[in-house]
Amino acid sequence: MSVIVEQVDNEILVRIPSTMDIEFIQSVIDRMKFFEILSRSQATDEDVDRLSKLTKKNWSPEVKARLSQMDEFKDLF
Repeated sequence: MSVIVEQVDNEILVRIPSTMDIEFIQSVIDRMKFFEILSRSQATDEDVDRLSKLTKKNWSPEVKARLSQMDEFKDLF
């Protein structure tokens, strides 16, 4: 099983065997989109902190309760 990456004109083509897990491939593509968008951001760390605090402040009690039970979000509260 091999992955082939090639550049054709102004595109990069990636050939992936159909035996690979499609959900994993989609997660990799989603992450690539995220980093591409992030690279164009002009937000500062202070902007991100301010937005984070505003978002957490406006969460409903139900959402806070649900997130606080998840290991990934325990440190938020």
